[in-house]
Amino acid sequence: MTYAMTPDGTRVAYQLQGQGAPLVLLAGQANDHHWWDAVRADFHPARSTLTLDYRGTGDSDKPDTPYSTELFAHDVIAVLDELGIDRADVYGTSMGGRVAQQIAARHPHRVGALVLGCTSPGGPHSVERGNDVRQALTQPQPGAARQALLELMYTPRWLASHPGPHHTLGDPRMPAHARRHHLERRGIVRRGQR
Repeated sequence: MTYAMTPDGTRVAYQLQGQGAPLVLLAGQANDHHWWDAVRADFHPARSTLTLDYRGTGDSDKPDTPYSTELFAHDVIAVLDELGIDRADVYGTSMGGRVAQQIAARHPHRVGALVLGCTSPGGPHSVERGNDVRQALTQPQPGAARQALLELMYTPRWLASHPGPHHTLGDPRMPAHARRHHLERRGIVRRGQR
């Protein structure tokens, strides 16, 4: 495993594959690099791909401190710096799209093209999920929140023919404190709530 060290001392695991100009692939909330497994190779005839495990996921450190999209963006910059990549195209989906927007806004000279999928700018310009969705995603029964997420992301027909694993549902290896910090970051649970 390869790591970059962030200014706050967190090790961020990253994966660089393929040849050619780099394309940074940023996954959705609470997900590691496996979010991209099904499509990553599709980019390799023309591009190298760079993924990372957000702090709290995968092989990255899992500090018990607050997380934010701004902090995740700084982590991506640390990875680019570690690799000596001055400028890259960035493709972010869901929360990864918010991280990508942070990178583009705060480090515009580091971004070539920006691709955003199923995301929003966050803050006052976003359309937040309703309380019914928020409650479905924080159900205490084992597997209930995961089932609610499956039903939000996929149609019953698709699920019937694709039994999984579903890498878009979050890193199942995350410790509870890291998952909580990811959820706090999105306002699904309130800071201090367990």
